[in-house]
Formats: sequence, C-alpha cells, structure tokens
Amino acid sequence: MFFMSKNDTIATRVEHGARMTKRFNCQRMGIFAVAVFLCTAGFSFAVKPDDNDETKSRRFSRRPAETRTATQEQVALAKVARDHGVTVEWQERQGTPRRLRGADLGARDVFSRGKGLAVRAGGQDAHDGIAVLDNVSGLLAIRDAEQEFNGRGPERDSLGFHHTRFQQMHRGLKVAGGELLVHFNADGKAYEVNGTYIPDIRTGVEAKLTADEAVRAAVTDLRMQGYVLDAPAAAPELVVFAYEAAPRLAYEMVFRRDDPALES
Repeated sequence: MFFMSKNDTIATRVEHGARMTKRFNCQRMGIFAVAVFLCTAGFSFAVKPDDNDETKSRRFSRRPAETRTATQEQVALAKVARDHGVTVEWQERQGTPRRLRGADLGARDVFSRGKGLAVRAGGQDAHDGIAVLDNVSGLLAIRDAEQEFNGRGPERDSLGFHHTRFQQMHRGLKVAGGELLVHFNADGKAYEVNGTYIPDIRTGVEAKLTADEAVRAAVTDLRMQGYVLDAPAAAPELVVFAYEAAPRLAYEMVFRRDDPALES
C-alpha cells in the first residue's frame, strides 16, 4: 500500500503480511512495517516495491532515471561474446546486460576485461564471484569489481550449485537498486550472471541532512498518514538510491511494530 502526501514530495510504503514478517524473522507475529528512502537534498521520499507487488508500476521519484545507451565497446564485446556461446540479454534503459549465460563466465576469453582475477574455489567463496564480475566487466561497464561489490553468501542448493548475491557499492555506500547474482554449477563453473548494475554513478557521499533530521521528516509524514511510529527499527543507513531513478544520496530506514490484527 502506498501513500503520497498532499505536497507531492513525500511517498511512504506500508507493508503487511507474511512476506514482511518473514523478512524480519517474526513469522509468528503480526508486523506493521514501513520502508522509506529519504533523499538527503530535500524532503523527498522514494520507495522500492517488491518484485511481485501489484502496485509496483507506481513510482515516486523527483528525478526519473535517464535512458543510458550501451557504449560501442559494450556492443562490440557483446557480439564477440555471443559468437563464443554467451547469451546476452539487455536492460535497455540501463544500457547494461540484465542476464549473461555461458559455459564458463569466469574463464578468460576474447571478451574478457578487468584485472584478470582468477576463480579459485569453484564458486564456494565470494572472491570467485568477484572474479567472474571482473571477467565480464567490459560487458557490464563495471569499473572495478573489487571496489564496487560486496558479496553475501554463497548459498549452496540441493544440486550442489553455488549462488552469491553482490550488493553494488558506491564510495562505500550501498546502491539501492544495484545488485548482481553470480551462479556456479556443481562443477564450479560460472554459468550465469543476472541482476541490475547501475553504471556511471557520480553522486557525492556528503549528506545535506543529518540522520536525525531524516528520521524526524519520516515520522512527521507517517503521522500525517495516520501511522504513529516514533523511531526506525535500526539507525538510518546512508545509501545511493537508484531504483528506477537517477542516483541520489538518501537515507534508508524501516519502521515497524507488532500489530495483533495481523497475527494468524
């Protein structure tokens, strides 16, 4: 459920139900939660819907993302990669692939770029995923995979495949909307990279608002909508908000409380 304030500058998102309770590991409790991104240059909120949310077509952003065209080098590398058996599917607005699939994306090939980092453990540690992203960095327009990604995992599935999720970073800050997954098969070969990489971020990292000011703004807006929540569940995190919007500095915060009406 979404709410927009009358001055059309603040949007908040309210989530209910099992999906949110699972996210907070409170499966036996009713949870009322609000996920908020507050842009630091002014009192402007944006929200990131879940992928399966029916309202995901409703976006709240003061600065829509500009369409980026893939560079000539990316296009040329994609052609070479296809000639060598790699499937390349594009995100047209980003000008970057949303999916790469091949027999061994970590092996050096004619389309390889980056520093030449090597896969060492068959996908069983985050370094191997970084090495794969380094190898395909030319296709994705990644400048420095080691500096731009933090890995979570890997997770091993029932087939013995390993999957690692990489959060995009910009000068030490999380990029909300930028995330790639690297998949290794049971033989330790990287067969797929998918997700969203936000190229060419130039956003500064000095916030004009303090974290306390961001919290006060969010609390005030939520109360205007009839939700009395005094403080976020954790300290606001300074991030680069780039979910289908031009990258900008923002505070990410989540408000939640128990709601008996939501208990099963």
